[in-house]
Amino acid sequence: KQEKEDELAWNKAKKQNTQKSYEEYLTKYPNGRYTNEAKAKIDKFIQEEKEDNLAWDKAKKENTKEAYEKYISKFSDGKHKNEAKSKIDEFIQQKKEENIAWNKANRENTQKSYEEYLTKYPNGRYTNEAKAKIDKFIQEEKADNLAWDKAKKENTKEAYEKYISKFSDGKHKNEAKSKIDEFIKQEKEDELAWNKAKKQNTQKSYEEYLTKYPNRRYTNEAKAKIDKFIQEEKADNLAWDKAKKENTKEAYEKYISKFSDGKHKNEAKSKIDEFIKQEKEDELAWNKAKKQNTQKSYEEYLTKYPNGRYTNEAKAKIDKFIQEEKADNLAWDKAKKENTRNSYKEYLTKYPNGKYANEAKKRLEKEQRKILLLLGIFVFSSIVIYFKYFYITPTTFHFTPEYPDKVYINNTIHYMSDGDQYKLPRKYNKIKVEKEGYKTKTISVKQGTSDVFIKLIRKNIVHLKIVDANNNTIIPDTIQINGKNVYNVNKLAYKLLLSNNTIRVYKSGYLVSTIQVKKDKKDLTIVLQSIYDIATKAFNDKKYNKALKLFKLISQDKRAWFYLGYLYEYIDKDYDKSKYYYEKGCDNKDAASCNNLGVLYDNGEGTPVDYKKAFQYFKKSADLGGDYGICNTVASYFYGRGTKTNILKVKKYLDKGLPNNTFCNNLKKKIIHDFAKTFYDKNTGLMWQDNKDAKTVQKTWSGAKEYCANLTLEGYDDWRLPTIDELHSIVNTTNLKNVAFDGNYWSSIQIAPSTSVAWVINIDDGRKRFSPFKSSKSYVRCVRGR
Repeated sequence: KQEKEDELAWNKAKKQNTQKSYEEYLTKYPNGRYTNEAKAKIDKFIQEEKEDNLAWDKAKKENTKEAYEKYISKFSDGKHKNEAKSKIDEFIQQKKEENIAWNKANRENTQKSYEEYLTKYPNGRYTNEAKAKIDKFIQEEKADNLAWDKAKKENTKEAYEKYISKFSDGKHKNEAKSKIDEFIKQEKEDELAWNKAKKQNTQKSYEEYLTKYPNRRYTNEAKAKIDKFIQEEKADNLAWDKAKKENTKEAYEKYISKFSDGKHKNEAKSKIDEFIKQEKEDELAWNKAKKQNTQKSYEEYLTKYPNGRYTNEAKAKIDKFIQEEKADNLAWDKAKKENTRNSYKEYLTKYPNGKYANEAKKRLEKEQRKILLLLGIFVFSSIVIYFKYFYITPTTFHFTPEYPDKVYINNTIHYMSDGDQYKLPRKYNKIKVEKEGYKTKTISVKQGTSDVFIKLIRKNIVHLKIVDANNNTIIPDTIQINGKNVYNVNKLAYKLLLSNNTIRVYKSGYLVSTIQVKKDKKDLTIVLQSIYDIATKAFNDKKYNKALKLFKLISQDKRAWFYLGYLYEYIDKDYDKSKYYYEKGCDNKDAASCNNLGVLYDNGEGTPVDYKKAFQYFKKSADLGGDYGICNTVASYFYGRGTKTNILKVKKYLDKGLPNNTFCNNLKKKIIHDFAKTFYDKNTGLMWQDNKDAKTVQKTWSGAKEYCANLTLEGYDDWRLPTIDELHSIVNTTNLKNVAFDGNYWSSIQIAPSTSVAWVINIDDGRKRFSPFKSSKSYVRCVRGR
């Protein structure tokens, strides 16, 4: 039985064929039939395990794919076979990843892509090739920079074009293109300015061209044009001086024929016109003298035109008048000597227009005047008697306070106004005056009364005053009294016909006011309530449905546009109408409307989401002084939403102040918190990571570049490792936060010809050094900007 059990146990151990199965056999059968064989098996397993462990340790030490494959080939069922297979799989995966990384680096083909490969695979399969690529980029960058410096030094269009032809994808290609565009723009401006100068073609136009473009394409041509104008001006001045010296119409005409566009052409034409005018005036004066045909008229002509065209003819006329005057004097002396009616008649017959004709006529008419005097005395006496005993004096009527509708004089109707005059036919006259709204007045007026004053007394009149809530007088659109429109709304008083009257007042923008008034009411003040004031109160009291209903009534009032936009948005959810009224309000320069319009575009309410338009409206609101617009503009610039991130703009608008709400308060806290992690250097235009954060980071050179490339601060993700000169710019900078730490900081610049060493700088003393190796660790301070 024992032998059978021993046999079964041994077969079981052999079947399992493990060190443990044999050890279990020996434990149960220490002196069994197969004891020695079991011990031999166990010794063999121990020996194989030792060899297995030694081979595994060797494979781990070598830590290569080949070492692990060698281990498995020798110990296909070894203790560490699974771990070895895992290691082999890792190497295969790493190789795949490395190939992917290398292919990516090759595809991007930039210095950064190869540096990223080396950072991840410092001892990779393509390490040497990557280093060679990086060295090539560095050399190309140096050549690029040298060519750029040369182009900037020459600063010509051709120099920049030469740079681009050599470095079509160079670091400075955009700046070079910009410079070329500037030169092309300048050439176009030069061409336009020159064409303008040529079109005007004046000395001033060419001088203005030279002032603006002293060293351009057409400079010499402009100078030549100016010299030509100067020479022409000299000749022009000489010819003008000669014409002025001669001072004749012919001289000025000769000047114009030679210098039709001369400097003095207008003055010459003016002189010619003066001469022509003088000739015409001379002609007119002569015709006038001839028409009057008196000695005096000819003497006046000679006085005005002593050297005129008709001077000799005028003198001859005067001589003739002198001879005639002598004959006239002789005839008059003869008439006076005879001193008879016939002698004077004879004188007048011979000299009807003689020098003494008037005196002769006076002597003839002396007797006639005596008769006329007696006749005048008779007529005057008759007029005095008429006015004293027969004439009726007109009566002037004066009415207050208004003109009457009808006036009856002795029961006959007359339409009269204040100050009208009427003759009263009777000794005592009955006057009756009627005026709507006034009591009829009847008086008796005596014939011949010069002025009558009639005062009318009102009846059944209400004195109406219409005001707003601030007691400001309002002129209504329409007034209804007992259902009938009264269009003369400027009147101060209205007649009430019934014992109780209904007065209804209409005014755009105000609620209709209806009031009951008795006919004996004397004074009435109606206060109209502004729909806008009631609507805004309802809005402030959060009675939005009422507010919307009221604002709809005054939708043409520009003050209501923001409220309509807001209420349609939040109450009716009618985004189309909301957008319509926000746009009207924003066009009317309402900051709140512009901001809320931006919110619609930002949220995509009533319009597709458009962050760019949202930002434009936020900024417009901010520039109009809207506090919520300022808050949203700050957020846009800070997060780069709808515009590029711009920290300077963030600070500019932040200084204007944000409203007190959760969003704006949290935004302000975040900005202040993030600003504490950066510094903007105005002198260089660079933004630096705060040294307080940077001082905690120590990296290898590759690690430093990777750290900056993966850094995100203030919404920016384009951080990089600075150049040695950029680092040097912040040495001993008093206004830069926390720069006074000592220690070496990495730069991005390697030291040629070696690719294993890079420049560092000690921020405290400003000394440039090179690190022993890129694999050593220094501090990192990241930068962004040009």
